[in-house]
Amino acid sequence: MNDQIRRFVETAQGIAKTPAYPFSARELLHDLRAELQANQDTLLTYHRLARIIGRSVSTTHYWLAIFLHPQVLGFMTLLERLTPEQRRDYIETHCRDFPTLDHPHLNCDPGAVRKMRSLLEQEAGLSVVVGTDSLRTFLLTALGHTACSAGPQNSVVGIDFHRPRRFVPVETVVYVDESTGIAQMRNLTQRLWPTMITSSARMLLLNGVWSLVPEMQEEILRCASFKHVVIAEEAIPDLAGQKGQIPTPIHALTVSRSERLPRALQVKCRRLDWSRSQ
Repeated sequence: MNDQIRRFVETAQGIAKTPAYPFSARELLHDLRAELQANQDTLLTYHRLARIIGRSVSTTHYWLAIFLHPQVLGFMTLLERLTPEQRRDYIETHCRDFPTLDHPHLNCDPGAVRKMRSLLEQEAGLSVVVGTDSLRTFLLTALGHTACSAGPQNSVVGIDFHRPRRFVPVETVVYVDESTGIAQMRNLTQRLWPTMITSSARMLLLNGVWSLVPEMQEEILRCASFKHVVIAEEAIPDLAGQKGQIPTPIHALTVSRSERLPRALQVKCRRLDWSRSQ
């Protein structure tokens, strides 16, 4: 388009100016919020949205309800020029995995999912997730996201020694980059711990903390008497000599890859009893 035509288009009435995108940014974000709400059991408030995107409530409200976001419209007008295959691949490449108990990797075993959903209702106790590092991290994160979607009564806090590069983090869990070093991991855990145990959250997720910060083990067991503590570790800890500290149930969730279905995971959930050999 030459300059003369461009000037005419900019000033004339009745001409649809390129790119003539039919949605406003607020409509896009409203529709996105509606899609997210469909996956929640309770209202997706601005407070919850603020935690998800890591901003203040006021900023979140401004972004979603007021600001015009011209850059979002520019992004969409570029995205729609891709072929459907390119667009799908682009989105899949740039979105991390979102683990929940409804994830295709897990929902192939409805019986195991029912057991885990029942376990999420437990108000106190200790659950141990074991398996390879990536699989136990996936399952622990799925438990956290599923609990958060059920509403504030199932609120979650925790510490995870993984930078969430490949998965969507639980918004109320603190993630510590594993490259930080053990000394810093221990320091951060000890500083965070008082806030974790005094929070109103019913569930506490700890990924790697039991083994990497052993001086916290007694505190973790004590916490299991009034919160549901879920730890992710390479193996089930030997708690035979400490069982008396946990009057509440202890469960083991062993996650592995399915031998029958490609990419699917299988989870074996059992209650532990140290009065018998493990």
